[in-house]
Amino acid sequence: MADIFTYSGIEIWASQNPDGSARGPNMGEMQVWSVEMEASVKAFVNTTGGTAKTTRALLYADLAHDAGALAWVYADSTAAYNGIYIKSGVSGSGSWTRILSLPYQYARATNTGGTNAITATTDIPLTTGMLVTLPVVNTNTGNMTVVFNSGAAVPIRSASGNQITAGGVVAGMQLLGVYTGTEFRLISDQASSAILAVVEDAKNVVVGVMTTVIDPQFANISTAEAFAPTLAPDYIRTAGYAASGDGGGALYKKAASEPSHDGKFFITLDDAVTDVWYELAETKARPEYFGTGRAALTSAKGYTVAKGTAILLGPNDYNIGDTLPGFDFEGVTIEVDPGASITGAVLIYGGTPPRVTAELTINYEDSTGVDFSHTFTPSYTTPQSQKDMWLGEGDIDRSFYSNVDAINMEHATIAWPSSDTWTPSAAPTGDASEINWPTSSDATWRASFTPMRGGQELNCVFGAGSYQRAAFIRTSRGYFVFYTPTGSGSGLYAYKLTGDSVVSSAVDWIARSDHLSMQPANAMWTIRIIDHRTWSVLLNGMEVIGKQDIGDGIIYDAGFGSYGDASASVKIELVSKNNRSISQTPAPSRLLIVGDSISAPIQGDWPSQMRQTMDGSFGLRLLEVVNVAVAGANSSDMVTEINNNGTRSCNYGLVLIGTNDIQGGASAETTLGNLGFTDGDGGLLSLLRASFCEPIVAIPPLWYTQALSGQGGETFNYAAGARTRAAIVRLCAQRGIKCIDLQQALGPMIANYIALADVDNGLRDNIHGTLATNRLIAMAFARALADKMFRKMTPEISPRSVPSLFQNGWSSASARLRVSEDGVVTLSGGVNTGTKTDGTVFYVLPVNLRPSVDLVFITATNDAGDPARIDVQADGNITIRNISTATYVVLDGISWKAE
Repeated sequence: MADIFTYSGIEIWASQNPDGSARGPNMGEMQVWSVEMEASVKAFVNTTGGTAKTTRALLYADLAHDAGALAWVYADSTAAYNGIYIKSGVSGSGSWTRILSLPYQYARATNTGGTNAITATTDIPLTTGMLVTLPVVNTNTGNMTVVFNSGAAVPIRSASGNQITAGGVVAGMQLLGVYTGTEFRLISDQASSAILAVVEDAKNVVVGVMTTVIDPQFANISTAEAFAPTLAPDYIRTAGYAASGDGGGALYKKAASEPSHDGKFFITLDDAVTDVWYELAETKARPEYFGTGRAALTSAKGYTVAKGTAILLGPNDYNIGDTLPGFDFEGVTIEVDPGASITGAVLIYGGTPPRVTAELTINYEDSTGVDFSHTFTPSYTTPQSQKDMWLGEGDIDRSFYSNVDAINMEHATIAWPSSDTWTPSAAPTGDASEINWPTSSDATWRASFTPMRGGQELNCVFGAGSYQRAAFIRTSRGYFVFYTPTGSGSGLYAYKLTGDSVVSSAVDWIARSDHLSMQPANAMWTIRIIDHRTWSVLLNGMEVIGKQDIGDGIIYDAGFGSYGDASASVKIELVSKNNRSISQTPAPSRLLIVGDSISAPIQGDWPSQMRQTMDGSFGLRLLEVVNVAVAGANSSDMVTEINNNGTRSCNYGLVLIGTNDIQGGASAETTLGNLGFTDGDGGLLSLLRASFCEPIVAIPPLWYTQALSGQGGETFNYAAGARTRAAIVRLCAQRGIKCIDLQQALGPMIANYIALADVDNGLRDNIHGTLATNRLIAMAFARALADKMFRKMTPEISPRSVPSLFQNGWSSASARLRVSEDGVVTLSGGVNTGTKTDGTVFYVLPVNLRPSVDLVFITATNDAGDPARIDVQADGNITIRNISTATYVVLDGISWKAE
C-alpha cells in the first residue's frame, strides 16, 4: 500500500540524516504532514461512518453503527484505552475492539508548576514516540523530571541522554522533546551558559581522571554527584561538603550497595542507567563531612556507631540549637582538638557518657531558658590501670602472720544437731603443720580450735576428698558454723544457741559453679573475727559468709573440722593466724543509687566517681552500680520506684533525696513519712532493708537562685529545708542508719564563689554540682560505704556484763568486763560469794581472754577484815583466798594483757 503522507513522522523528527550528519526539525515538512493528517481524519470520519468519543465507556455505550465502522477514543484518563476501534455485529448490537493506537505525533503541553519536578497537561493523550512542546516556568537547579497528565514521573534528559545541568533550563524557554514513556528526551538544547559550566566541570573531571582514575577530586558533594563517567573509579575525593574549603572535604570509596549510614552519595554512569554508591573512607568522622548543625552531628554519630570509630571535633564551636530533648552522645568516643566546644541542648543525663580524649566544653542552652557550662573530661573515663593512687596513714598495712601448731590445737567433738556441749578429744594424728581426723559414720562434728579475738583471722586448707568441710566460731551464746556438704557444692550457714534448736540456711557465692578455684576443696579457708561479736568466712580471700553478728555475747575461739561420714580421712593443713586492723575483700557488691537529678547519670556524676574510688580499694570488686535516680524526683517518687522495681539484688542503697521535696514545699514530716519511721512501714528505708539492701543516707545539700547567681536555671525555696535536713539526721539516728551531712562535706554552697576565677563555684547551674562538687559527694559516700564494708578489726570490748561462766555457787549481776584495743582485760564491779574455801575456782575465763602467766591481785570485800586475794591463772581459772564471812568481793583494779 502506498504511503498517504509525503513525509513520515520518523523522518521529520529524526535526530540525524541517513548519512549520520546532525538533523533538526524542518517546519515546512511539519506543515505538509499536518495538512495531510487533517485530510485523512476527515476522510476517515466521512467515509466509514465512524465516530469519536472522549472515553471508552462512551464508545462501548454507542452500538448504533454497522459492522466494520471505525471509531476513535481520544481523551480517556486511562491512556491504554485511547486508540482506534472497529465495530463487529449489526447496528444496535455487537462490540468495539481496539486495533490501533491514535495516529497523533505532536502535542502541546501546559506547564502547571514545578522547578526541577514539573507537572504538565496536554490537549490530547500522549503515546510513545509523540513530539511534545513544554514551556518552562522556573529555571532548574538540578536534575529534572516531568509528570504528564497525572501519570508517572519520567526524567527529562538532554539530546545526548544526560541529566539536565543546573541552570540548563531557564524560565521562558520552550522545550521540544520526544515522549518515550520512560523519559522525555529533548530535541532542543540546554542554555549555553549551563553547557559551558558542564564543559568546565568535564574538564576538571578529565584532569582528575588523567591524574589517577582512583582518586578524582571535586569541589563539593553536588559536583561529585553529577560525575557521569564510563567506568566508576574506586575512590572520589571532595574539597568540601557544600563548598570547597568548608572543612567537609573527604575521601569516599566505592560501595557494593547503598550504605545504611550517612556519609554517602551515588553517581550515574554515562549509560544513564547504572548507579554506583560511595561512602566515607575516613578513619574519623568530622561533623563537617555531613553538613552543619545538629543534623550533621547526628549523622556523624550514626557513622561512628556503624563503623566503630570516633567523632573528631576541630577547634570550632558546634552549635546544635536549643531544641529539646538534648542531643545524646551515649556510647560515642570523641577526639577533641584544643578549642573545640558544643553549644546548645546536649543530653548530659542518662545513658553512657561519651569518652573524650581531652576536655570538651559544653555551653548548655535549651529552649526553656536554662544555660550553664559543663565540661566533659577524660579523667572520668580513665582506665582503671591509670587511676590516681596515693597513701595516707590509715592505708599503712600493719598486719602480721603467725603459725598455729596444729597438733596442739584444742580438739573436740559434738553431737549434731542435738548437743550444746563440746567434748574434748584425743589429738588426731599429725604434726605442727597438719592434722588428720579419723572418719566415722556418726552424727558428730569433729573440729580443732584455737583462741581468737577481734582483729584476727584463722587460715587453713583442707586435704583432698569429698567430705564435709566446716568453719566453726564458738561463743558465750553457742556456736556458729559454715559448712559445705561436698568439695564442689554450695554451703550452709547454721548456728546452735545453747538450749535452742539449730537454725540453718543455704549459702552460695559468685563463681563457685564455673571457677574451680572458688570451690571448697580448692580454696584457702579463712575465719575472720572482726570484733568480739562479729565474724565472717572467706574462701580464697572473698567473703562467702558476710559479716555475722552473734548478738549479746563474746566470741571465744574458732577452728576447722568436718562431719562424721565414711569418706577418706579429714586433713586440715597449714593453719596460720593473721592480725589485721581492717577487714578487707568483702563479697562482690552491687550498689543502688536512689535520688533525684543531683545523683542522676551524667558525665562526671558522683556515682561514677565513687565507683572509681571504691572499686579495687582493699580488694573490693563492685559488680554493678544501679542508678535509679531520676531528675525531678522527690521522696514519694523513689518509694514508688522501689515498690515497682525492687532493689535489683543490691547490697547497699545510697540515698540522696529531698531536694525536690523542699523545692516543692513538702513538710519535713511528709519527707520523713516517705523515708519510713520503722521497719515494715512501707517507707523507702524499710523497703531497702526488707530486701537486705543496707541504706546509707545523705541529707540534701544547699543551693541558691538565678537571681543570686545571674546565670543557670531557676530554683525554688532555696532558703527552706533546715528542718527537713535536721529531721533526716534524727531519723537515721533513731533507726541506726549511717548518715552523711553533705552541708559539712561540701562546705558553703553560695553564689559568692562565681566571681572568683581561681575557685570552683560549687554549682554549675545553681542547684547541681560541678565536677569538683560531684567528686566531694563521691568521696563522702565512699568513706561512709567503706565504714560499712571494711569494718575495723579490733579486740576491744566496751564495758559489758561478764559471760556467765561462774563456778561453785558464785554469781554476779554487776560485774563488768572490758578489753582495750591493745588487748588489756579489765574487770570491775563485784561478785556474790559462794564456796569460800581457799583455792576455790569461782570463774573460768574464756580461752581468748587468759593471761600468759598466773597473776595475783589483792582486793576489797564487804567484810571489815583483811582484804581478799584473787588469783588469775594462765589456765583461765580465777580462784579466791582469805575470805570467811564476806558476802561480796570487789573486782575493781584487776587487769592483765590477754595472750
